[in-house]
Amino acid sequence: GVRWTRVEMPERPGGSRLPEVVVADLRREFASGSRSIFSKPLLDALDEVGAKRQKAVLLHNRRGFASFLMCRECGCVPTCRHCSTALTYHERSHTLECHTCGASYRVRPYPEYGSACPKCGSRYLAKMGLGTQQVEDALRELLPPDVEVIRMDADSTRAKGSHQKLLEQFDAAECAVLLGTQMIAKGLDFPEVTLVGVINADYALKMPDFRAGERAFDLLEQVAGRAGRGRDPGRVIIQTYVPDEPVIRAVKAHERGIFTAHDLAMRRDALYPPYVLLANILVWGREERAARSMVERIAGELRSQMGLDASLGLHPLGGAARRPGLDAPQVLGPTPCVIERAKDRYRFHIIVKAPLDYDLSGALSAAVSRAGTRPGVSIAVDVDAYDLM
Repeated sequence: GVRWTRVEMPERPGGSRLPEVVVADLRREFASGSRSIFSKPLLDALDEVGAKRQKAVLLHNRRGFASFLMCRECGCVPTCRHCSTALTYHERSHTLECHTCGASYRVRPYPEYGSACPKCGSRYLAKMGLGTQQVEDALRELLPPDVEVIRMDADSTRAKGSHQKLLEQFDAAECAVLLGTQMIAKGLDFPEVTLVGVINADYALKMPDFRAGERAFDLLEQVAGRAGRGRDPGRVIIQTYVPDEPVIRAVKAHERGIFTAHDLAMRRDALYPPYVLLANILVWGREERAARSMVERIAGELRSQMGLDASLGLHPLGGAARRPGLDAPQVLGPTPCVIERAKDRYRFHIIVKAPLDYDLSGALSAAVSRAGTRPGVSIAVDVDAYDLM
């Protein structure tokens, strides 16, 4: 078989040093009465960038999970009637937009006249979370007019070639702040960037998926690498409500092992890859009942194929939880996906875990072919699934 050798690169090539990482605890900021998007350390650092005529990159990730409206009285968040995804609020157009299917709804949020919660009728349907637009507006208010603010997100890069144009604008500017979503985390090499700020690391960290920590670590480590690529080592400021999370500690120390040791222990206890095989079976269709009955049929076939008791639902978790490793397969679900509907299709999934030496592909294909097909219902089987959303 193939032999892999891991090669560590503890230093940067060319002698430039890794940036210093500062973690700003948003809980303390909130407790001290601050309602600003920017913590004191990030405010001071941005002032310094303006004064020294340098450049900064600010990451504002998870735009789709960002600016939403929420009723302060009943907790309702308006969702898309085609996709059941929380709708994103766009300040300039006063619309709620679905970033899964593109549907758009007119709306009046509190304190405008006529604001009303669709569920309980309360006036207090107010803005929550932060859109990249709001962060841009706050930056422009904060910084002197001779500091350029360049925003890169799905909206500002919609037109052909605009991605390149915005990066060229940032490159040509004497002093500028580039504010963007995940798309700015990789590949940028501007030696004049001395500051990288992460507006809120927790959007990435708290996604409902067992790989959320891994993805958040990759993203933060990547974006931190945009700082200090020239003579100045640069600084990274990460704002978070969970400064003690291993992901944040690992990025701060430039020590991947802090995160991987924790993540591997978590995966071993909770029985996730690399300690088990994992497959995700996705079933979707326009008719909810048809998709639901199909996914239930597949789950039933899987349980009988694997010799599991159908009434148990989850196979012997008691036994599996007591000792590390898995001695028999488990079928979890079916359940609706995190994004339950997309483009008017209802989405369900089944997660299957199995011991490493188990013939998982064989069992899956046998169960799926026995379950048969149904018009208007699609099935996808993803072994070693990377994304469970």
